Amino acid sequence: MKTAINYLGYAKTGHEFEVCEELEGQGIEAWAGRVIRWKRSGKKRHPDPHEEPVLPNYVFMALDDRTFHSALRVRFLANTLVMLGPADRRDLAKFQAIVEAEFEKQDRIRRNAEMPKAEFDPGQEIEIIGGPFADKIGTFRRIVERSNQLFPKLEADVGGLRLQLDPLDVRGAG
Repeated sequence: MKTAINYLGYAKTGHEFEVCEELEGQGIEAWAGRVIRWKRSGKKRHPDPHEEPVLPNYVFMALDDRTFHSALRVRFLANTLVMLGPADRRDLAKFQAIVEAEFEKQDRIRRNAEMPKAEFDPGQEIEIIGGPFADKIGTFRRIVERSNQLFPKLEADVGGLRLQLDPLDVRGAG
């Protein structure tokens, strides 16, 4: 039987994810939510993604009698843990869902930013595999980069319409 998250621990700043990995290595379910923040460094024109904990220093754990004391021996985790009550666990589950959904959205943007720019030749047929136009065939026109967007869009003609598509939603037809 899987134990629900029932304890809150305090990790040393910057080591939250390391603590989670060590706990999971011991078979203990742990969660320190992640967010992706976009930051410009130096004179770069475009921001770079940086993963950070959503709640700095906090790690949530699923502990039982067997795993409680082994969790206290994890490096960078304070040996004072707080037990979560039923209302806290319900609120945490809602919060986790929100954080995970936002992380997925930002991760998709990050993958788009890391994607190679020109994968198709103008006039090449493409298949749309995601989004509202999934399973349609179109003709690639060009890559569109706007200064107000974090990642480029792919412009294509689909059924007489000129669309700008997410590059992750498209692949070469054939």
